[in-house]
Amino acid sequence: MKKFKVDEKVLYCTFPDSTLPSLASERQPALVLYAYESSNEPYYDYRIYIIKTHKIKKVREVNLFPA
Repeated sequence: MKKFKVDEKVLYCTFPDSTLPSLASERQPALVLYAYESSNEPYYDYRIYIIKTHKIKKVREVNLFPA
C-alpha cells in the first residue's frame, strides 16, 4: 500500500541518504500526480510535479516526506 495519495502535497528530497547534512535536509515542495502499481512500474513508486522547478519526475517513496 502506498504512503501518499494522488493530489497530495509532499516534500521531495533528491538525496535523503546523503552523509552531507545540507543535501539530506534539502526539501522541495511537490505534488503527487500518479502512484504506480508494482506491476506497471517495478522501480519507481510515484510521478510527482516539483512546484519550484515546474518539472515532472518519477521517484521512489524514500525520496518523499509528508508536507
